[in-house]
Amino acid sequence: MLTFSRLQHSLWQLGIIALIVLNFYILRSAGFGAVLTIVFLWFNSKKLADIFFSHMHQGLRKTLGLFLILAYIALCYTLAYHFYRIDQYVFWWTLITIPALIELLSWYHKKPHYFLYSRTRWQLQHFRQIILPTLMILTDILLFSVLTRQASTGLIRSPWELLDYRFWALLIFSNFCLTATIVIKNSHKNIWLIILHFLLLSLLAVLLYPLGFGYDSFIHLATLRTIEQTGTIEPRLFLYIGQYGLTFFLHDLGQISLQTANKIVLPLLFAFFWPSTIFYGLKHGFNWTYKNSYLAVLWSLFIGFNFAIMTTPQSLAFLLVLFYIFLLLLYNQKQVSLYLLWLVAITALTIHPLGGVPLLLFTLFLSTARLGRYSLWRKILSVCSLLLASLGLPLFFLVYELINQVAIEKIIRLSYWPLLSLPRPQWQQSYSFPLDLLHNIGQNQVWLYIIGAGLGLFLIIRNHKQIFFNKIFIFTSILIVNYLIAKIFLAFSLQISYQKEDYLQRIIFMIGLSALPLFLTAIFYATRSILANHDRLAKLWLIIITVIVINVI
Repeated sequence: MLTFSRLQHSLWQLGIIALIVLNFYILRSAGFGAVLTIVFLWFNSKKLADIFFSHMHQGLRKTLGLFLILAYIALCYTLAYHFYRIDQYVFWWTLITIPALIELLSWYHKKPHYFLYSRTRWQLQHFRQIILPTLMILTDILLFSVLTRQASTGLIRSPWELLDYRFWALLIFSNFCLTATIVIKNSHKNIWLIILHFLLLSLLAVLLYPLGFGYDSFIHLATLRTIEQTGTIEPRLFLYIGQYGLTFFLHDLGQISLQTANKIVLPLLFAFFWPSTIFYGLKHGFNWTYKNSYLAVLWSLFIGFNFAIMTTPQSLAFLLVLFYIFLLLLYNQKQVSLYLLWLVAITALTIHPLGGVPLLLFTLFLSTARLGRYSLWRKILSVCSLLLASLGLPLFFLVYELINQVAIEKIIRLSYWPLLSLPRPQWQQSYSFPLDLLHNIGQNQVWLYIIGAGLGLFLIIRNHKQIFFNKIFIFTSILIVNYLIAKIFLAFSLQISYQKEDYLQRIIFMIGLSALPLFLTAIFYATRSILANHDRLAKLWLIIITVIVINVI
């Protein structure tokens, strides 16, 4: 392994900053900027991980180290927007203070940092173990090429109009190689294969729509350009700035266009944080095996990832909600601090209140539960914080509309039925079993997810595992109460007629995200015996079903 002296660490940081300055003012190379971005974030994430999360698994602590940097960027830009303005000085302040603070913390805590760990020497018998991963990587590279060549600037109803059967054949083959690698090979390295594959899935719209995808992305791009030119925007926004800060930072650091940065922020973050958070949450929060945890990551796509193909503040908030939920599994095992949960909640609040408000209030509830020495005050504050968390989103909507001078009689309305609109179950029967199976899974996705989550809840109770899920149960219950109160009492008068249900649908999706550990628990109990034994036929059937799920969803 390789390490540096304190002086060498500082010189390395100065060298990276000097190259960034060179690229910013002279070279203006997006390719070189991409390399510098990766080096800067990886190096400093590693050092933050060594400082704050040295007791954790190496991969998990690097994930948390990267989050700390992203949270700091979002907070810096948010504060600058409200108290100054967003310009290049904010970028340089953020860029320089990140390594400066890290080096100070490293010196204060006397932390050594090791890089380039020694690896196991290559042996010929390892060749068979890399066949499937290599095929998956090569196929994904080919798929990236196909998507780039099939991109269109014309008017198309669906991206699938641009892709023929050859794309689907390659995608199925890549999914098969990835799933087979997980089911057959027991390795902690599979996480990088999953991240690469999820990157392909999340970049579909970005690659096929070079001009941009989705109405909301164009609105946010116009806002970003206005802020870039003037340093602010009127009327002043109290939302979204955390995401805008990440976009501006990536734009300046990587020397890519603002349009490109706006498109790729969420797909990149989704590809990294979604699989790594779920994997480490299950592996170290529930102590599942590598195979069970990796397979659960693939099955997590069953909830749908359409939100991740287009960068919007609400979609990024969804990702942070999932990040928070699986951190709760680690918090339950006392592997992460309550301070980290506070930071996730505050960061989400700078991006979108629909994700930030429930996270912030639930973290407040968790904090009151820690007041052990003051039992009476703890009970009072716990009840008050739980009540506030249950009313948080309806109160936010109420205050938001009052600020916009909507009359109270137009805000409040009673609507008891229907409390929930679910799609009707569908059943296709065209006497073609493969096609019928695909259609029936896709068209009944919501019902299958509800059944899976319900089955997971039943298995948790039957196996007396409630203690691992108590906080998940409470958080899910709080979201359900928020939804019911908003559904029954609020009219959403500021929304146009066909968008009045949008906020309610977003709360429902957050409920679905909070129920994801229950759904994956059902998958765990259904597949653990197959993964543990040597029945090749059963494993082949599991691989096929998983590939079908990934392709259909």
